[in-house]
Amino acid sequence: MEHNHLFFIDHRIEHPVSADFDFPKLPVYLSKFDAYRIQSPSFDLFQGFKDARAFRFGEILYILQHRRTTGGRSKERNLHGAIITDWLYASSLSESIPLMKLSVLDQSTAAKGRTQDTAIRETLELAKHCDALGYHRYWVSEHHNSGNIVGTAPEILMAAIAATTPRIRIGSAGVMLPHYSALKVAEQFRVLEAIAPGRIDLGIGRAPGSDQLTSYALNPNPQNVHDQFPRQVQELQCWVSGQPLPEGHPFHKIAAQPTGPTTPEMWVLGSSDYGAQLAAYFGLPYAFAYFFSDGFGVEQALELYRKNYRPSEKNPKPICTICVWALAADTEEEALFQFKSRERAMIDRKQGIRQALMPPEEATRPYSPAELAMAEKLHRKAIVGSSEQVTTRLTALAKSLDLDELVVVTWTYDPAPRHRSYELLAQAFEMEKTEAHSS
Repeated sequence: MEHNHLFFIDHRIEHPVSADFDFPKLPVYLSKFDAYRIQSPSFDLFQGFKDARAFRFGEILYILQHRRTTGGRSKERNLHGAIITDWLYASSLSESIPLMKLSVLDQSTAAKGRTQDTAIRETLELAKHCDALGYHRYWVSEHHNSGNIVGTAPEILMAAIAATTPRIRIGSAGVMLPHYSALKVAEQFRVLEAIAPGRIDLGIGRAPGSDQLTSYALNPNPQNVHDQFPRQVQELQCWVSGQPLPEGHPFHKIAAQPTGPTTPEMWVLGSSDYGAQLAAYFGLPYAFAYFFSDGFGVEQALELYRKNYRPSEKNPKPICTICVWALAADTEEEALFQFKSRERAMIDRKQGIRQALMPPEEATRPYSPAELAMAEKLHRKAIVGSSEQVTTRLTALAKSLDLDELVVVTWTYDPAPRHRSYELLAQAFEMEKTEAHSS
């Protein structure tokens, strides 16, 4: 069979293309390149291009536009059957068809038989792994006094990740703002921005991330903290972006330092309509915690956010995503086996039991009828299986919610299956590995 070849000018990567232009899936998005060229052994085949010809790469649609000689770029034609070269330009339909990005939420889960500090070092290793695989963001969570989620200080963990990764965006998912001074949070994230310019996300939430007693220990002056949340968001938004607070505000003359040419990207996190409407009001990106309740309320929250969005200088259009739990393995059987640790943790949690993740071979215990029903529901809703199965579910979910990015959270007892899950998804979504990973 005759083959044509597609060359990326910037990366010098060559991919064979079938004679009928049934393009293979490519490991990089065409939208990252200004130009590339097609070499064809057949003039007639080349002439088969239309001025706008659509091709589908997985779930991504691109338009290849055949243009005549421009800007000194020439078109070579050899009617005797030699190579024909022409410049083609690609423009993604970014206004109507999203380019799927995958990001990571790591909750630093503790595991039975290992001390909790191990979970923090595992987070650092997974961050480096996902950076090399090509993931877009790496977010870390904040929880307190929990038996199985031990990431208590996302701002510190982010600094360590920033120092050990070269590319990936790093964020909090999130800082539980009612516990803290908005100025102190702004200063912490301005420092992080200085460490990793253009790579910092500041995700904020209103939930305590703990029980009431622990929440009180974190902030012994909790009067009206939830009522003050919008004010805190306003202050934080101004201080993080380097903009002054409005005239008449008691903190008008205060600036969060260090300042610099770049600023952290603020996100509002939530699992209800409140967070969606707050993000819309302030013109901020919004992330829905889909995994909290298996997506209950997500459609309404995203609709409210988009409908009520007030454009801001930094974000003229609404930006939203969801954080979704998923686990992929080389086989469905292996994925379901590893899922047992998560299943047991979720069922125990309903009984008020929070303990370190158990090995999958130890996680099964006799269930009551109510627990059995809960386990069956978990299996029905869980995005767990082979790479193909999980990719299909995630793609369908993103399409149904009109999203161009998903944030994936994965729990496994051992780090290796978690690493493998993110590897499989990176391959399925055709992420571009960095040189460090390739070597």
